[in-house]
Amino acid sequence: MTENDTPTRGRAFRRIGGTALAGGAAVCAIAALFSSLPAQAAVTHHAAATGSAAPHVTAHPHVAVDARTSAEKLRQLRAAVEKRIDDSPEVKDINAYYAAGYGYEDALDLAVLWNAADRNHAKTTAGAQLLAGQQLPFGPGQGFARSYTEDQQLRAFALAEPDDPGLADRLAASWKVSTHDAKVKAGGLALANKPVPLEHPTPSAGDAAAAFFAAGYDYADAGELAQLWKIDTYSAKIKAGQDLLSTPRIPLPIQP
Repeated sequence: MTENDTPTRGRAFRRIGGTALAGGAAVCAIAALFSSLPAQAAVTHHAAATGSAAPHVTAHPHVAVDARTSAEKLRQLRAAVEKRIDDSPEVKDINAYYAAGYGYEDALDLAVLWNAADRNHAKTTAGAQLLAGQQLPFGPGQGFARSYTEDQQLRAFALAEPDDPGLADRLAASWKVSTHDAKVKAGGLALANKPVPLEHPTPSAGDAAAAFFAAGYDYADAGELAQLWKIDTYSAKIKAGQDLLSTPRIPLPIQP
C-alpha cells in the first residue's frame, strides 16, 4: 500500500506521522550543528566528504585552518548528536514499542483507546509502559479483534485521514449513507485493519482545482466555501473540486 490515492485504501488511508520522529530530530539537530560552525569548517568538511583537494581556508588572513582536523571534529560532533538522540526517552520508548512486535497498524487502535493526540503519541506511551513492565490493552497485531464504540470509530477516522476534508462526503456518496455514518464505517474498517473500498479514486489536488474553476467558481467562491465549512481557502477549493468530480456528484452549497 502506498501513500497515493487508490481505489482501495486501507488502515490509515494516507499514512501520516509514520516513524520519522528520530530521523527528523537527527536532521534538525545536525542541521543546527552545522549552522553553528564557522564557515571555514563547513568548507573543509565539504572537501573531505567529496574527496576533493582540501583547501586551507582561513577565518582570518593570518590564521590557517587544517581541513583534516576540522572534518574529524565534525564527525565527532555528529556522532555525539546522534548518540544524544538515541538516548532520548522518546526514541527509547518507540524502539521498545517496535521491539515488542507492535507495528504501525496497532498504533491507531492504541491511539483511539487512549484518546491520544496521534499515533506517535500512542507509540511513545506504549513503549514507556512496556519498559516499565506493564501490559498493553492487546498483544501485537490483535487490536483489530476488539470491539469499538461509535465515538472511537469516529476518532479513528479523524486520526487516519486528517488531510482530506472531502473524503467523508465522497464515501457517503459512494456508500449512499450520511456523512456521519460514512465516518463511522470507515473508522471501523480502519480499526479492523480492513481496506476502505472506494468506487472511484480520490481526484488529485490539481484535478480538483481544475474542476473547481472549470465549473465557473473563483477564488471568492473558495473563500465563501471556506467560511461555510470552517476550513482554509485552499482546502475548500480542493474539497469543492473533489465533490464536483465525485460519482454521484456532490452538489456544492453555493452557485458560481
